[in-house]
Amino acid sequence: LAGKPVDSAGAAAISEARKNRIALYQDKFEAVTNMKELSADAVKKVVDSGSAIQDQYDAEYENELRNLEEQEARGKRRLKEEDEKREKRKSQLESEMTELTRKLSLMMQDERAVAE
Repeated sequence: LAGKPVDSAGAAAISEARKNRIALYQDKFEAVTNMKELSADAVKKVVDSGSAIQDQYDAEYENELRNLEEQEARGKRRLKEEDEKREKRKSQLESEMTELTRKLSLMMQDERAVAE
């Protein structure tokens, strides 16, 4: 210090302190930037996860809706088949009843003829 002029004494220390402070600010800036990037990544992951969950929900909903439509179609087909069977059976019974009525009528005519 004795050989240096008074106005330059401590200039190196001030310069070093300034460099250190700049380095600290730069580190702080990088840390904040990294935190912002991590936060943005976390938000993106949450949004992507939400979208994936919504897509899965939509797919399951559409699948269940399709299953219900298929069940409804099967039920309608089954009811139609049962209606056709009942109609066929009704027709058979009406034919049998007509035939029995005809036979009964013939039997009664035969009995009248025998009685006369």
